[in-house]
Amino acid sequence: MNPDPDQLRRLVRSARPSGVDDADEEVAAALEALRGDPAFEEAWRAEREIDRSIAGEVQGTEPPPGLEDRLIRALREARAGGQASAGGRDDGKAAPISRRRWLGLGLAAAGAAAVGGILYGRKLGRLPFDTLTGQLARISRDGVTLSLMSMDRDEVVSWLLDRKAPRAEVLPDGLDALPRKGCHVYEIEDHEVSLECFLLPGMRELHLFTTPAAGLSGEPVAYGSVAGLSSAGWTRGSQTMVMLSEVPAAELREVLG
Repeated sequence: MNPDPDQLRRLVRSARPSGVDDADEEVAAALEALRGDPAFEEAWRAEREIDRSIAGEVQGTEPPPGLEDRLIRALREARAGGQASAGGRDDGKAAPISRRRWLGLGLAAAGAAAVGGILYGRKLGRLPFDTLTGQLARISRDGVTLSLMSMDRDEVVSWLLDRKAPRAEVLPDGLDALPRKGCHVYEIEDHEVSLECFLLPGMRELHLFTTPAAGLSGEPVAYGSVAGLSSAGWTRGSQTMVMLSEVPAAELREVLG
């Protein structure tokens, strides 16, 4: 039976960002299985960069009083619980604690500490891809805002770059060749999301939303439908794109190639 890809992704993401766990048999096998998913690899590497940055920020932070005692107490309780659940051991040795169990203990202890609050509060700030897509679909369906109105590609791109708004360096050729209607930058649950509005013949609109992949959890859905709109999602480099439109899905695929 093939392993569940979501379980593999969760296991890889639970490994420490320093890479010290990558040689672990389970983690190494999961990494190997996911090598055929370049979108996940790019997003995962971006996540690791953020994790390493967060770790660097708190290296000089003094741990809260009593943290060591709480860790030792949690370790002893876990060992005692392991013996009880296994019906006890007759060799006089404590039941071993797996790497996963130790990670769980570390998270639980850190969660009660100020340092843990800094690390995992930032970690929990990732926006689920499905949640983002649902909110963008409502914006797209109800009518987008355009801070700049222009059909000129270079003017739209310059406006976004001047504001350091998220934007993919390269777009599909068929899409990039289309005239624009304008652009805007949204703030969605503390995540910056840029909009480029493209025009098909008949003044039909394509709404391309872009946001940093590292701020998201979950994987983009290549093609689908959301709230009655045709949708497409993909990650390129450090950015994740969501395209929404009222045009048929087949036409969306043709534009994106």
